[in-house]
Amino acid sequence: MNLVESEVGDVAILAIEGDVDAGSAPDVEQRLRELMQSAKYKLVLDLEGVPYVSSAFLRVVLAAARDLRRQGGDLRLANPQYPVRSVFDLAGFSGLLKIYDDLPSAISSYRI
Repeated sequence: MNLVESEVGDVAILAIEGDVDAGSAPDVEQRLRELMQSAKYKLVLDLEGVPYVSSAFLRVVLAAARDLRRQGGDLRLANPQYPVRSVFDLAGFSGLLKIYDDLPSAISSYRI
């Protein structure tokens, strides 16, 4: 798994490449925590390069969204491939998280 960071204005983007399972989810969690500690409260996870996620990743995403919302921010998900989107749907997380089909939509959602 590889993590690539970028920013558009005040929105931090963390692009994930590769599977996110029990072995790699802690790396995503650590990076999200570091971003929050550096006052990045508008975050987008770009999932275009993620073919598979486990329940460990679901827990990381839900906890990060909860923590960001407590700090006045939020977490958006962008570009989920069909299998990944299905996992979020089946777990009932689609109603709890803001999921966008593309990165520009996820970024611009912070400006609405």
